[in-house]
Amino acid sequence: MIVAQDIKFDRASLALPAGTVAPLLFDNRDGAPHNVAITSSDGTKVFTGDTFSGPSTKTYEVPALTAGSYGFHCDVHPDMKGTLTVS
Repeated sequence: MIVAQDIKFDRASLALPAGTVAPLLFDNRDGAPHNVAITSSDGTKVFTGDTFSGPSTKTYEVPALTAGSYGFHCDVHPDMKGTLTVS
């Protein structure tokens, strides 16, 4: 689970299993629109979750990713970002 509140994520790192579709619960506690997007190490987007305003929650289905380090961010607020470890 990841929470957006006060125009920031509640954590700077996430972990997901490799090679399997994984649910990611996103809790947007702001009135502002947010989403979670995941990028590979070369900056290519590998997942883009729906953008929505809160307070509301949504469970994203992140596609199967190969093991490695990825970035995650909000497309609307690029300063909201962190690192995703897939193993």
